[in-house]
Amino acid sequence: MSTTFNTLDLIFFAFTAIFVLTAVFRGFIKEIFSFFNWILALAISYFLTPYISDFFSPYFESKLAIDLVSRSSIFILIFLIFSFSTTKFRDSLDDKVPTVFNRSLGLLFGLAKTLIIFGAIYSIYLNAYTSVMKSKVKEEPEWFRQAKSRSLIKTSGEMIDPLVRKFFDAVMKNFDQVLPKPEDLLNEKIDEILKEKSAESVGGEANSKTEESSRSLTDKELEESLDTGYSRKNIEKLNQLMEIINK
Repeated sequence: MSTTFNTLDLIFFAFTAIFVLTAVFRGFIKEIFSFFNWILALAISYFLTPYISDFFSPYFESKLAIDLVSRSSIFILIFLIFSFSTTKFRDSLDDKVPTVFNRSLGLLFGLAKTLIIFGAIYSIYLNAYTSVMKSKVKEEPEWFRQAKSRSLIKTSGEMIDPLVRKFFDAVMKNFDQVLPKPEDLLNEKIDEILKEKSAESVGGEANSKTEESSRSLTDKELEESLDTGYSRKNIEKLNQLMEIINK
């Protein structure tokens, strides 16, 4: 393993310094209130979206767009409400806590926030790879394995991975509802070609012509092809498409 710091380490240390200094100057009380405002806004937006999405449905056709707009609107609204409603209580509590104690805890919170953010990025990468490639990451990138901060980031990511996985499951569910499946795209394309060719054919000549056995699937081949994952309907459409192409 290399004894030098790589780019990931430098980025990790830079963000750690930024978060720690910010937390020390702001104090633990302000940082923790700000952090919980984000968490509460995210949680409430997640649970209220199914009830609010119907309000935006007349304005958007895409279910994914409706979901994104609903979640964003609820998040911003809840975040602003909690931020303004807790300002006086936060400032009052901040004045009562000793400065040294407040800033010392702020330093620890800054370190924890860095680990949470980088751990979340690591977990998002793993879940995104799994969702897109349909398989888990077999080998970590070389630059990540060589990083001195690897163990910290990986441990943090594994701790918050269950939450990130739930988020990805919800997102992929929306994509499955919105994005057409490859099988549906194939059916639509074949239907379009069949309609175009049928319009060009004259009378019933297309139905009276003999099928070319060398280019179309026989009944026996059709039964054997069912094991490939394609339905009988799709294979029959492919047969019709090949007949038209052969003409």
